[in-house]
Amino acid sequence: MKVLLLLSFLLPSLLLGWEKYYGDTLHNEYCSGIVKDKDGNYLICYTNENRSNLDDEDIGLLKVDKSGVVIFNKVYNEVDCIDCSFLLNTKDEGYVISGNIFYKDKGFDIYLLKLDANYNKKWTNTIGLNKWNLSYSILETDNNDLIAIGFTEPKIGYLIGYFAKVDKYGNQLWEKTSAGLGESSFRSITKAKDGGYLITGGTHNQDEVRLYVIKIDDDGNTIWEKMFGNTGDDLGRWVESTNDGGYIITGMYSRDLCLLKLDANGNKEWEKTFSESNGESVKQDESENFVIVGSKGTTNPWNSDIYILKVDSQGNKIWDKTFGGSDTIEYGLNILIDPNEYYIAGNRYTETHGLDWDIYLVKTDKDGETGFSSYVSTKSLPSPSFSISPNPFSSRLSLSLSSSGAIYSLAGQLIMKLDKGKHSLDTSKWREGVYIVKAGKESRRIVKVN
Repeated sequence: MKVLLLLSFLLPSLLLGWEKYYGDTLHNEYCSGIVKDKDGNYLICYTNENRSNLDDEDIGLLKVDKSGVVIFNKVYNEVDCIDCSFLLNTKDEGYVISGNIFYKDKGFDIYLLKLDANYNKKWTNTIGLNKWNLSYSILETDNNDLIAIGFTEPKIGYLIGYFAKVDKYGNQLWEKTSAGLGESSFRSITKAKDGGYLITGGTHNQDEVRLYVIKIDDDGNTIWEKMFGNTGDDLGRWVESTNDGGYIITGMYSRDLCLLKLDANGNKEWEKTFSESNGESVKQDESENFVIVGSKGTTNPWNSDIYILKVDSQGNKIWDKTFGGSDTIEYGLNILIDPNEYYIAGNRYTETHGLDWDIYLVKTDKDGETGFSSYVSTKSLPSPSFSISPNPFSSRLSLSLSSSGAIYSLAGQLIMKLDKGKHSLDTSKWREGVYIVKAGKESRRIVKVN
């Protein structure tokens, strides 16, 4: 193993991917999404649950670079019990987090948290039609309003799909419900290329459970609704607009991952199922293929793995991969596609750190290949001694140091000393290979490529 790790550093062109776990022994960290920020780094939103008091939940925001190195870990201690369900980039370079807030004497409301470009809180708001309201996703409209979706409970034991619009300041504009077969719940929303929005989830009555799709206009009025599947337990978990003006949906048909392709009018073009797995998120890549992330079971009922599936434009499998351990539970929730790179965010349950949940982040190349794995503690994370961009680097390297430092070759030879502050280095004549940056008590590998 040591030889393999050494080779991975000596051959930077092959250092394509990794698996990393983030967490601490005092909290459960439940990941809910990943986005790319304006600096080219990655933000993971999660619920930070106190393991000694499960009523103590906060929203957490973890920022990592392309190598998975933690830049910061921030927790928003808004109220005693609040969880995170979705993270969204907004056009003003800020972010919106949707979640759920629990009141011991009232139930749940949908909770919205708006952050500016520097991750500072701008506003919060709660919405909901009844005593129990839960959100799963949120979307920004072309005029900067927001639509949150989920479900509400008009009476005990009766759930109905819910969607509401607020303006860019969080003020509610309208709220609507759609019952489908009688009861329903919404999981994902996307913009329609011909106007309006497509929402997917599930609906059921006493006789059947179906995957539910509804198209609405800007005022929340239903344009059309469709139902798919007939296995007895069908659910749409993610919908995405496709380049041809249609839609791709992933979710579950009974115990199998389903992939459903619709045209612009909601007519089924094709559908595929993949056994003993489930789909949580799907994205279309630059080659018109689809990449799906979810989980896949094993013969051990206490074990599941992150599952990544790539299919062509007609749903034919190109390859699939699993990531995880033999005695752990892992599942993927969200995928972010960078050119030729996939970032998969999910969760991992393990006994290694005291029977807790951690954030699980996987980076692969376009063929689903990765490299090494490691555990990163987020407990009381200090402010980093320096930041680096980009890494790997080519002709220029930018560094910001909170104390003086230096750069060394992998063999330990001093390349240059650096004062505290910001530096922009011309590295065009540096030899290709691995270098070490040291500042304060921290050191980090950086990779020069031509």
